[in-house]
Amino acid sequence: MRRIFVAIVVGVAILLWALWAVARWLFLGSDDKALLELAQWGGSFGGLSALISAAGFIAVVVSFQKQQADQHRQRFYSNFIELLKLVREVRKDVRFRYGAAYLQHHQIKDEVQEGLRAFRAAWKEVEFYITPTDTKEDISSWYISRVHDRYEGNLGPYFRLLYTILNNIREDEVLSEREKSVYGNLLRGQLTSFELVIVGLNALDTEIAKDMWSLLVEFRVLRYIPKGSRKDVLVKCYPAEVFERRS
Repeated sequence: MRRIFVAIVVGVAILLWALWAVARWLFLGSDDKALLELAQWGGSFGGLSALISAAGFIAVVVSFQKQQADQHRQRFYSNFIELLKLVREVRKDVRFRYGAAYLQHHQIKDEVQEGLRAFRAAWKEVEFYITPTDTKEDISSWYISRVHDRYEGNLGPYFRLLYTILNNIREDEVLSEREKSVYGNLLRGQLTSFELVIVGLNALDTEIAKDMWSLLVEFRVLRYIPKGSRKDVLVKCYPAEVFERRS
């Protein structure tokens, strides 16, 4: 748009100068005095040259800025894809084991849950302790005692990676809001509902998750949590907008 504007300005200027030249010639004639005036008028083209030069410089600057922005977007996309691959790799290394009370109550075998099953097991462990009357603080406390305190070293890299991705999107000064929304949606689409609920629970405590809570809200990361116990718990902990479409 800027280049089009510069071209229009230059074109209008040249057209006006040309029309003025024709008008001067037609009305002054071709005597010496008229020719002298036309010569003086011709010298005024120095201003036009300066205008064209300035417009050309602006066009070059605009083109350079656009090129830089395009290159930045390409680098951002490439880095984003690499980080998504890393998320999948780190997810495979997540481990979780049910606590003794859960095992005894459900009469199941004590074994290590890995990868995506680990997130499901972590949620089942927390859900086992949550009651319908629990507040946001109660829910956060159950998560910390049953998951975070036991497996922070195992889950920490995964959470920090997600935080880095979302924060990079939010802080980028080149991407438009629409582009940022698209990237947020792409990340959300890579996560299962059990991952999302654990991410949501982990973000409740700002001491362990910084401002991840606000990132989840801003990018509507929890939007597609299915109806049921997982969403019922998160509804107590997050504003309604986190489950709505980002405008």
